[in-house]
Amino acid sequence: MQTYDALAEEYENRTKALALGTKKNTDWMSKYVRKNGKILDLGCGVGLATSFFIKKGFKLTCIDISPKMLFYAKRRDPSAIFIQRDFLTTNFSSQFDGIFAFSFIHLFPKTVLNKVLKKIHKSLKQGGVAFIESTKSKKSSEGWEIKKDYSDKHRRYRRHWTKTELIQTLTQSHFKILGSKEVTDPFGKDWMSFIVKKI
Repeated sequence: MQTYDALAEEYENRTKALALGTKKNTDWMSKYVRKNGKILDLGCGVGLATSFFIKKGFKLTCIDISPKMLFYAKRRDPSAIFIQRDFLTTNFSSQFDGIFAFSFIHLFPKTVLNKVLKKIHKSLKQGGVAFIESTKSKKSSEGWEIKKDYSDKHRRYRRHWTKTELIQTLTQSHFKILGSKEVTDPFGKDWMSFIVKKI
């Protein structure tokens, strides 16, 4: 939490550079979620994706462990429901039509990710969809790392996934892959994105 509290202002300052890519991701996912459906923005950060989904008429619940990230998210669009908690220990009052998990799953060791994906699966309505995205790596690895592309040298746990390994993990977690794509962001990072359906 401390790392992301410290980085919140810098995340907010990057929203202009990331807006186009984020809008493309929300547009893509929106095609798979029922009209005016309920979406959980998982690890919502400063709420950039949330604002795009709300403009499309979806009902948003946003969860993040960082209160400073949520400060910016609430300021951006206060109409969403905001929860400052750990996703794995949060009990939601109802299930969601969609879950948007951008830049989230690589924050966990592979052993913990199984619990994360199980929780995502449980939190979706039958036939609900999730957007899952992570950076693409040529080699599988994990451990504590300095977040190099930001000004201060903050450490956080980082899992590096190969595409083959992540596809296998998603299918083993009872998701059907409906679509996938790869992009390079304005900061030179290569991302792989998946729309998956609960089965």
